Amino acid sequence: MAEVTLGVLGAAATVGAAQLTGAFGFTGRHENSYREETLETRRIMNDFLANLKSGDVTPDEEREFMGIRGEVIDAENQYHKIIEDFKGTPWVHLGNKLSKRKDVRTKKRLARQANHSLRSLNESITSGSETSSICASSGSPPGSSLASEDIGELAQEVDESISSGSPISSSGPLPASSPAVAAVDELQDEREALGVYFHTLALLLPDLSHVRDPSRISILRSSIAHIDILEQHRARAAQQLRILKNESDTHRREVNQWRARAGVPPAEEPPRSDVFVAVLSGECVRPSNKDGNVIQLPSVDPYLFSAGQADLVYYTASPDSLNDGVDWSQSINHQPLASSTDSPCDTTRLPAIPAGQMTKQKEYESGDPRKKYQCPLCPRGRLFCPFTHLPRLTVPFG
Repeated sequence: MAEVTLGVLGAAATVGAAQLTGAFGFTGRHENSYREETLETRRIMNDFLANLKSGDVTPDEEREFMGIRGEVIDAENQYHKIIEDFKGTPWVHLGNKLSKRKDVRTKKRLARQANHSLRSLNESITSGSETSSICASSGSPPGSSLASEDIGELAQEVDESISSGSPISSSGPLPASSPAVAAVDELQDEREALGVYFHTLALLLPDLSHVRDPSRISILRSSIAHIDILEQHRARAAQQLRILKNESDTHRREVNQWRARAGVPPAEEPPRSDVFVAVLSGECVRPSNKDGNVIQLPSVDPYLFSAGQADLVYYTASPDSLNDGVDWSQSINHQPLASSTDSPCDTTRLPAIPAGQMTKQKEYESGDPRKKYQCPLCPRGRLFCPFTHLPRLTVPFG
């Protein structure tokens, strides 16, 4: 009985190893096939551009070729995507894995068919251009005996044109207009430049600087979130600057009272620059659309790092509500984390938010504070952040 059990286990292990080896071979074969298809598409495109520059392609043929080329690129992209999906599906889900394997073969067949259609069209264009310019030689079709007469007339015409200085008239195809080729080159240059700009923008974003190859949608979302964070920083900086200015004005008035009693001229307020006035007012300049309306940022919250927090409601005071109705006589301790090394200070005082600013509010409770509060400005999503003065409150529905 033990020998039978060991035999079954050995057979299962052998089958599993064979399946694993076959899976690696399957993925490698299809990745190699994908590279071959893309290289074939590139070769066909180079041949077509050569024919386009020589003037052997009509506008209708160009439109047809570009349309089929778009279908080929789409088919190859789908082929590559299904290969990656197959690689990312574990063998534990055997049914899904086998289904993905079948889809890979289907996408490979579609990519080859699309590439074959593009190659057939390019060959028909090339053969048409070759048959339109038949030259007479030995073994030519009937009627080629007139080739010597045609060559003699052409030589006489060349001699006459050289002596008279007039251009030679030719009935052959004219050179292709460069705008079509220039448009293709310009489009390719714009795509490459756009990719460089996206890569540079990703390097400038703090939350994507460590990502090797972020997607463009993630770059756009992070850019919008970064602009939103900068505006919140600016609003809080303006708020703190107004507080400091009020304290400075109060101290100046008190000092001037003592100076007046002592018979000393009062101290004047120092001149302020336009930048100081703009920051003090808390104004934020945003670009406008064609109708003149200020563009509003969508509500993108990059700190929802897990799907489990989708049932949380975020309540935070707007920048305008921070200017009025805040009771600065009360404060909340804002201690940085023990692991924080970039904190400019050990303790920051937070204003107490009026109850009217929020529809729901929970007091700080013992336990894990990250379940209650989350800093809206810190890129790390920390609870205590030295760069903000207003914690974001998270309250579940109901």
